[in-house]
Amino acid sequence: MLLGLDSFVDKDKKISPINTKAETINMRIYILLVIFSILFWAQSTTAAETRSPTPLERAYVGFALDQGNHEICRKISPRSLERASFNSPGTRKYYTRSACFLYLAHRTLNSYLCQEVREAKGWFLRSGKYFSRENCENLVKSGNSQRANMGFDHEVILRALGYTEVDLGEQDWLEFYHGFRRRNDGSLQHRIKDLPDFSTDE
Repeated sequence: MLLGLDSFVDKDKKISPINTKAETINMRIYILLVIFSILFWAQSTTAAETRSPTPLERAYVGFALDQGNHEICRKISPRSLERASFNSPGTRKYYTRSACFLYLAHRTLNSYLCQEVREAKGWFLRSGKYFSRENCENLVKSGNSQRANMGFDHEVILRALGYTEVDLGEQDWLEFYHGFRRRNDGSLQHRIKDLPDFSTDE
């Protein structure tokens, strides 16, 4: 009878560690679920506060570089967010407005513009760390001005400036753009001032 009791106690001792291990696994699963729920909530909140940039806002970036005019960057909405999953790490998510100011700061080596650069936070590799104020200031401090031009939709910009096919004559939009850039009749700055402003959109 005692042997039977001893056998029962031994069996009970063998089962207990298994139960403890199962409880540990369940706790880890619970913690992971809580973490993923928080991440999903944070991602949803960010998505609700942002929107994709308009074609004109995207064109503003290249146009601001061509003109060396940061007031064009100011016309971009602070909510305008680019997502590019196949970009290199640190550039997969960024605010269009911040990219405009960073590129222009790097071009002109003007650290004052870096105050307008705001990083788009992201998890793991989906961040916009390159487009941060800190990196902007580091690029300016390097003293190496970025002179490369950025491609953009010239027709979108020219139409927003008030030009039409009638103004083109025999030229296409790109040819007309390069020609109008060389003009110095004072009307361009007036047209730039009247460009659509997305900075206060809701």
